Amino acid sequence: MTHRQRGMSALLKEVGAAERQRRDYSREIDLALKNLNVQHAADLAYADAMNEARCEAERLQRSRFDAELGLQRDYFELDKKNAMSTRGLPRR
Repeated sequence: MTHRQRGMSALLKEVGAAERQRRDYSREIDLALKNLNVQHAADLAYADAMNEARCEAERLQRSRFDAELGLQRDYFELDKKNAMSTRGLPRR
């Protein structure tokens, strides 16, 4: 092999190595971007689920409050009726 052929061979090897390295970096960057997209989508889904859970907890708490308030109102009305009926009865 002549000096010129060896030089061309070395240059082609160097160019090939640089091209492989560029492709490897490009693949790594693409993979990193895909991972970021997946992570972002997962974060959005988590945030949506947490928000929905908070809303559901608030609805449940409001429902319990309304039910308790209704019971208190029913007990008040019952006590009022009992008080009215005992006033009308003669004492012994």
